[in-house]
This record gives sequence, structure tokens and C-alpha cells, in this order.
Amino acid sequence: MQQFFFGAALLIMATHCGAAEITRRSFQTSDAVTLSFLEAGSEFAGDKNPTIALVPGWLMPAAIWQEQLESFGRSHHTLAFDPRGQGESQVSSTGYTAERRATDLHEFLAPRSKVLLIGWSLGAIEALQYVHMFGTARLTGLVLVDSSVGEEPAPKPGGNFKQRLRENRDKALAEFVRAIFAKPPGERALAQLVNGAKRMALEDSLALLDYPFERSHWRTIARAFDKPLLYVVTPQFEQQAINLVLALVFSPLTAHSAKLYVVYASISGTQAIGWIAKETGLFAKHGLDIDLLFTGGGRAITSLLGGDTPIITVGGPSVIAARLGGSDVIITAHIFDTILYSLMVAPEIRTMADLKGKKLGASRFGSATDFALRYVLKQNGLDPVKDTVIFQIGGQAETLAALKAGSIQGGVIASPATAEAKRLGMRELVNMANLGVEYPQTTIATNGRYLRSNKDTLLRFTRAYVEGAQRFLSDRELSLKVIAKYTKIQNRATLDATYDDHVPYVKKIPTPSPGSIKTVLEQLAASEPKARSARPQDFFDGSIIAELEQEGFFSQVWR
Repeated sequence: MQQFFFGAALLIMATHCGAAEITRRSFQTSDAVTLSFLEAGSEFAGDKNPTIALVPGWLMPAAIWQEQLESFGRSHHTLAFDPRGQGESQVSSTGYTAERRATDLHEFLAPRSKVLLIGWSLGAIEALQYVHMFGTARLTGLVLVDSSVGEEPAPKPGGNFKQRLRENRDKALAEFVRAIFAKPPGERALAQLVNGAKRMALEDSLALLDYPFERSHWRTIARAFDKPLLYVVTPQFEQQAINLVLALVFSPLTAHSAKLYVVYASISGTQAIGWIAKETGLFAKHGLDIDLLFTGGGRAITSLLGGDTPIITVGGPSVIAARLGGSDVIITAHIFDTILYSLMVAPEIRTMADLKGKKLGASRFGSATDFALRYVLKQNGLDPVKDTVIFQIGGQAETLAALKAGSIQGGVIASPATAEAKRLGMRELVNMANLGVEYPQTTIATNGRYLRSNKDTLLRFTRAYVEGAQRFLSDRELSLKVIAKYTKIQNRATLDATYDDHVPYVKKIPTPSPGSIKTVLEQLAASEPKARSARPQDFFDGSIIAELEQEGFFSQVWR
């Protein structure tokens, strides 16, 4: 059972008596960005006590935790993290998303086996995203300081804060920094914090204030957290803390029937139909209160297997591999039925043979991008294991960043990332859509138990999704606006390319295809003996599509 506590004031106090020595260190991320952190106390203290890891808020440096480092370091191995673009960490050109910053946190914590994770403000949000993407195995507990996760509706920065930042950044930042201290710092300290906050590009700093998730996304993560959780707020927000405690104690995830959380697996045009169904009210039209949650690649299937969501829209390989391994997951629809990725490479790579000995990137091992990369390599006579080195990079933005930084020489991405890669001078070595391969690029998947007990919900969900496909094909301008909202891309040429790359491949009747599943099984057979004798029809249930077809739904939508 989850242990949950809340405080009406900051409970983590420090003293200067016998302060621990603080050392600055750094490490390099998987996308070749150098990040900094402060360390106090002996690493060997982690044998008895957990390492304490401190994550600062928006634009603030690790050094803001100095008193905590000095105090906690006397008895615990204590670390304070400078997120990318903050403190002494490198100001990268990309990576200012919840997913990439959670990945940074994961790579920072990777050498430690027992961690008490403490996040302040935006750092609390990013700590929750870390939990969502990487689980709780490494954590002994979680502390959320001055987070608004318990507040509904979500608060907005007062006084049109973003506009004030654009008009007079120095003044707005100075007001912000003063407001975060109960006792304002001296002018010198204030100036240091303001100047440090300006290291990051303005638009990147604003992007951190506008993560594309509903408030319920963070609450869901907190609700599912299975270790001690401390929620710390100032007295004026005490009711918010009480509300969150009541929500967590009396509204367990399995009983949250009014809201349906659906996880999608990539920020690309392959998920645009679901976004449109959400934004145009089609789910609501069919009586569903849907929240769409993003988690990259192979993490989507873990959310289904772990019971965090009953429905996912994801590339077929992860579902097929999970079912092959004995799970109850099942595909109910195929939205796109061919490979819609491109193999983008550094300018000096001109042929597939040039990839021999090179470093290549996919989102995660077992994901659709990983499958597509290995498939293309094998089709061109290259052994993915012997002839190349494949890294799991994260999302498509992270793969693109790694390509740009030169830490990999090739990677599998989809529109809109492909358009940006071309703009940066990368070469499209293979457009996989031109291969004509049957492949479950985007599927709707659930588990057998949910299908049996909630068939009506799946019917309504599929109706809304198909109507979303109809809007996608018939309303270009609407589609571009929705894609822009979810991808954070405003360049018209990139949006047009994303739309045009996907429109020809939408299945109007999304019947699961045995041929596309066979493609995946044939590749899995090289490493998984069970795949050699597996039957494609055992990996999908066609009853949802068959029932909709029988009632005349598709002919009505596409007339």
C-alpha cells in the first residue's frame, strides 16, 4: 500500500553545523550533452542510507540546494542536479521536453541503486515523468515540493507571465526569483540567479512552462506510485494537499471509472488521428472521457501490462512480443499497415554499406523504430548485431538531437522529425514507406480481460478513432493545427510534409492484418524460437471491427 504524507510548510530544513564538503561533477547524456551536478557526502553512505537526489525548479541551479547539501551530506550521499540549460549544465539546442529531461534524470540516477528523489516545482513534475517512464525500482521514496499537482484546475502563471517575459525578461525573472523566497536574497544573489536563468534561450524556457499533458497525467502517476510519497506545500495551499491525499486514498486507479487514460507511443503523424479525435470532441461524442498520455516506444506496452491504462495506440512489435512472452495483450485494430519511418543518416553516409561499423539509434529496444531499423539492415545484407551498434536513444526528438550532435550516424524517425532532419542537412537513406512492406505501424491494443468485460467501451473508442481518421483525411487545415499543438512545430512546410506523408496510408476500415503480424513474427523468429511456430491470427481479435462493419458504421462514415 502506498504511504502518503503531506506538509503545510517546508519540512526539509538544514543547518550549517558541521557542513559537508560540496564537489561539482559532470556526466554526458546519450544525446551528447554535458550535464553538471553537485555532490556532498560519501557515496559509500548509500550502502546504509539512500542517496538523496535534489532536482531544482524552473531555470534554477543545483546550487539553490546548498543548505540541504551541506546538512544532508553529513549522513547521506547527496546530489543536486543541474537540468540541461540550467546552472552549470550545457545549454543544448534541443531536449526541453518532459520526456528528454526525465531521460536526463534517469541517466543521472543510473549509477545509484537506492535513491530518495526530491523535486521542487518544475523539478517535481519532471520527477513524476521520470517515474512514469522508468518506474520505481531505483527509488525508496519521492518528495514533491511546491508542486501544483494537487490543484485542479491547473494554475496558470499570474499576470500573463509569459508575455511579461517576452516584453522585459530581466524584470520578470527578478520578480519571479524574489517570489520563490520567503526571505528575499541579497541583490548580488538575486542578480546571479537572474543571469543564470537567462542562459537558456527564451523560447526553450517558455516550452518548459507548457508541457503537453493534462493535470490528470501527473495525478495518475502520483496515484500509481508504490513507495512513500511526501507532498510539501506552503500553508496557503494546504487544502490542495488535503485534496490530493483524499484523491489518492479514496480513488485508487482501478476505481477511476469516469476517466479513461489512453497511452500513445510517439510524437509523430502516426498518432495524429487520436489527437484529432480528442481535440474535436469525438471521444466525448461517444460517451468517453478520454485523457491521452504520451510515453515513448517500449514504455507504452509496459503501461498496459502494468494496468496503468487499458488501451494503447502503439506500433505492433511491442504488443506481439509481449503476447509471445505469455501476456494477455491483444491487437484490436490496425490504423496504419506499412512502415512509415525513414532511416536518416549523417551527410557523409551515402549507401547502406557505409553503415557498417557505425552507431545507429532507435527509441527503445523492442519498439517499432527498433524493429524497423533491424528489418532494413537485414534486408540490405547487414547484421544489426555484428555490423552496427544500436543505441536506445529515447523519443524521436532525442534521436534527431543525437544525429545532430554526431553521437550516432543514423537513426529511425518519422514525420515531422524527418523534415527537420532534412533541414539540418541529414540524408534520407531509406524511406521505408516506399518498401511496401506489410507492417503494424500503428495499432489499437488492449488486454483480453478488458476486451471481454468492456467491449462496449472499445466499440465506442474505435468509432471515435475512425471518425477522427475521416476528419484527418477531409480537413487538412484542422489536422495541421492539431499536429502543431501536439508536436510544438509551427513551420508550415514541416506540418504539410507530416500530413502528406501519412494521408495515403490511413486504413478506412482498420481490420488487423495477418500479413503485417507475420512480418514481425518472421523477424522475431531469429532470436525467439516461439515466433517460428506462432500463428498471426493468435495476436489479434477482429471482433470489434467485424461488429462495426456488420452494423454499417464504416459505410456511413466514408460515404
